[in-house]
Amino acid sequence: MKYIGGDIVLKTLNVREPLTLDGNVPIYQNAQSVNADYTISDNTNAMSAGPITIASGVTVTVGTGETWTVV
Repeated sequence: MKYIGGDIVLKTLNVREPLTLDGNVPIYQNAQSVNADYTISDNTNAMSAGPITIASGVTVTVGTGETWTVV
């Protein structure tokens, strides 16, 4: 996931790190496909900008109480 904001500050983030915003107008970028198994961490929610493609044979696990929202 990448973030661009403020004075065009570009950061590469680990998807499990909390996201903090710099600047006035944040723009988020994320990959358009999930190519490896992924589990939403317990007691967290996740969000992706879509459309999102899940590769053949890949599993995204969303546990009870967690939510993955694709906008």
